[in-house]
Amino acid sequence: MQPVAAADRKNSWSQIVYQTDDSPRYGAVGRWTFDNDVAEWTSQETLRPLARRDAVRHPPYDRYVAVNRHAITPTGWVQEEDNAKVGTKDGRTVTFTHETVVNSYNRATGFPIAAADDYWAATKDYWAKVRADWDAVLAANKQLVVPEVAEDGSSTGAKLGDLADDILGGTKKTETARRIAVGWPAMLKTKVEKGDTSRTSPVALRANIPPDVAGPLSPDTSLIPLLPLVRHRYPDTRY
Repeated sequence: MQPVAAADRKNSWSQIVYQTDDSPRYGAVGRWTFDNDVAEWTSQETLRPLARRDAVRHPPYDRYVAVNRHAITPTGWVQEEDNAKVGTKDGRTVTFTHETVVNSYNRATGFPIAAADDYWAATKDYWAKVRADWDAVLAANKQLVVPEVAEDGSSTGAKLGDLADDILGGTKKTETARRIAVGWPAMLKTKVEKGDTSRTSPVALRANIPPDVAGPLSPDTSLIPLLPLVRHRYPDTRY
């Protein structure tokens, strides 16, 4: 975690991205604008670990310096990413290439969601404990390194996800899985060089914005999300 100066907190919202095992991935602070009748949130420059699409290629760069934008649409929102792909060459930090990414998110209702509902009903108590463990490690250390496997995502993802699947399949009770999972986040290396966001040890940043300095659009909470979304979990998805 990094402290956010009072001037940067005022009227700002934060975006926080979590991985499929509920480990924190990165966060950013930004502000809303409403020019030309478009509601758009733009982040400050943010250090981010490599996405799977890059990590699997083992490129010479090992992090992004990124700006995120989210524009509200009648049916959802559009996300734009400006990603400078940064690494070390001849002892110097350089930008190897740059990409622009556009993702569209639209509300959809024409598909069955029973499997997702069943999964969440069976495993929500287990995942609540996992999130509490991650939060405890962050609170104690103020920083966290989550080793990643390029092809699979976070190194803890498969272990924690398999325990959830055992609960869903009835081969483990929730309390048993929770006892096994306890301590896995704390076992990760917690000391990291400043600014290190490599694909093997990405830094996860979380921005905390006190409600008394948050803008008029912000909800009454000490951890301000960008959009009213809950943590979603898609077992076959990697970010």
